Amino acid sequence: MNKFLTAMILAGACTSMQAQEIASPNGKLKVNVGCENGVANYSVVLDNDTVICKSPLGVRTSIGDYTKGLTLSKMSDIKSVSENYSLPQTKKANISYTANEATYSFQAKRGDNSFDAIDVVMHVDDNNVAFKYVVKPLKGRGGDRLACLVEQEATRYTFPEGTTTFICPAMTPQT
Repeated sequence: MNKFLTAMILAGACTSMQAQEIASPNGKLKVNVGCENGVANYSVVLDNDTVICKSPLGVRTSIGDYTKGLTLSKMSDIKSVSENYSLPQTKKANISYTANEATYSFQAKRGDNSFDAIDVVMHVDDNNVAFKYVVKPLKGRGGDRLACLVEQEATRYTFPEGTTTFICPAMTPQT
């Protein structure tokens, strides 16, 4: 019985988290980040309308393939970030915004060992979604490399069926 209970606890510890949501400060823009069949993914909803359907995340690098074989291991607490900056040569010179930010950590497996592989830092303000990848160093995993070459990005944007677009004429420089 003890062996069965231990096996069940270990099996539960190995399963990945459910998709986790981060919302904009006004709550209208929401991003869900998850992992399905080893592939990290995200979707974006604005005012209860899906604007980006579940789409893959990930990169393939010189130190590892972080496009498959992943599990979502944790999500950081959501924190509020604010920034003010100037761009004097643009239409709007002074920029000020507030956003919510969270880090989603994914693990990968090499042989029988799981390790922290890549983080996706998601940044959501009232009008925009941005994210960046943070590849974890190989320290203790066969080397001490702190740099890698990105060979391929797997990020995709899957729009709902029937999505339309429009193209505006380009503005001339300095206008």
